[in-house]
Amino acid sequence: MGSRSKTERRGDEARVENKKVSVLVVDDSALMRNLVSRIIEAAPDLSLAATAMNGVFALQKLERLEVDCIVLDLEMPEMNGIQFLEERRKRGIDIPVVV
Repeated sequence: MGSRSKTERRGDEARVENKKVSVLVVDDSALMRNLVSRIIEAAPDLSLAATAMNGVFALQKLERLEVDCIVLDLEMPEMNGIQFLEERRKRGIDIPVVV
């Protein structure tokens, strides 16, 4: 198992367990972005990474942010949720999505 003690390994596990899940919220409705953001901020295990008003802005934010999960609306202007999912796959972005 290596030269690390059980205590050191347990410490690493605790750090992983205490990590909050960072979430990107993508929705064209400012009301829904705000509502979902407030729910995420109130959850002890979640952290709001950013919000985006459509798929284009979401892809731009994903270029510079580390995100664990995406909450995605399907009906949006410019790039809708389905188009975003297709582009995400093409770019090899492997982040779970909640629709």
